[in-house]
Amino acid sequence: MPKEPTYNRVDILNAAYEIFRMEGLNALSARKIGAMVGASTAPVYTCFSSIDEIKEALMVKAFEHLLRYTEESYTEDIFLNIGIGMLEFAKDYPIVYRTIFLEDERGRDMFRRFSEASNIQMRKEPSLRVFSDAEIELILNQLTVYTHGLAAMICAGIIENPSTESLCARLSDTGSRIIGATAFMSGKWPEYCKYFEDLKGEHHEHHHHPERDPR
Repeated sequence: MPKEPTYNRVDILNAAYEIFRMEGLNALSARKIGAMVGASTAPVYTCFSSIDEIKEALMVKAFEHLLRYTEESYTEDIFLNIGIGMLEFAKDYPIVYRTIFLEDERGRDMFRRFSEASNIQMRKEPSLRVFSDAEIELILNQLTVYTHGLAAMICAGIIENPSTESLCARLSDTGSRIIGATAFMSGKWPEYCKYFEDLKGEHHEHHHHPERDPR
């Protein structure tokens, strides 16, 4: 007799995530998960005590998945990559994105954790080092509102098949205005401009000069 295949928590969670991605969190059942791995419901309840436990694990997995998207190098601008990653995730996983931020009661905690992770990433961007922690938080909050609005429109199909290039252009323009305004209002405009003057002298063409595109 051939030995029955065995499944571990990773196998079960990956199968559950696929159902989550296609149908939503509320579509989960032990029967569906078992069918996804080609088994009965027995392996599901061997690895997890309940569907609720699987849902909790899926929310963690989804959040970690989102963070990996925001840490990708879409451009040389670390701050811009955060927003692009969020929109790319919303485009690739609209049901998961809606669940994380718009539908599930755990979304508030996820949003807080995402903001904290984004703040850390922003601190790695050289052009933002002139700003205080409070100013960084202000910039992040303003751009987050805009980015989540775009993401919601993507999930709703209002912005159909947006390219990475078009998303990058939208975020770059809005981010430039928000950051430039913060630099001006905080009295750090000269210091902020100096960073780009130094880059210009080094012939770094990637970054936009604030006189043309406030960054």
